[in-house]
Amino acid sequence: MEVALAKVLPDIIHRICRWHVVNKVTSSLNELYVLHERRNFKGKFQSVLNHPLTPGEFEAAWKDLICEFDLHNHPSMESLYQQRRNFIPAYFKKDYCGRMTSTQRSESTNYILKKGFVDKGNALHRFAKNIMNFMHSRLMKEAEETYLSTVKYNLKFRCVRHNSSSITLTV
Repeated sequence: MEVALAKVLPDIIHRICRWHVVNKVTSSLNELYVLHERRNFKGKFQSVLNHPLTPGEFEAAWKDLICEFDLHNHPSMESLYQQRRNFIPAYFKKDYCGRMTSTQRSESTNYILKKGFVDKGNALHRFAKNIMNFMHSRLMKEAEETYLSTVKYNLKFRCVRHNSSSITLTV
């Protein structure tokens, strides 16, 4: 797919899903998890994949991980490192990726898009308009949740019972 996208859509940024990349080496990683369980390789490895904010931070964290567990010539770790620019978020934070930052968000976004905004019968102009509507709805939802969480945690409510079947909240 990467080669075809580069030919057909040369200006498109193509990123690889981290889950799919890591899933290809799962059996090898599982062996490392067991081998280095006491030293928490799994936790450290996942932290390196998930937390660096910049490419430099990723490079330093990866180097430390490889050195700490002596994995300099480990084929699966080398494979992951070679693909890092395509699936580690630190390398493409500056690029717009449809507001998708993880497999979970991607799958969730795909589900929401297909349920209420687009379908295979949409003309291209409708598809673009519906994507804009989707993005607007997500921004409004996030704003609503931010507002509600602010109100919820900054205001104190007092319950006043008027009768046995209703409760009125007053600020």
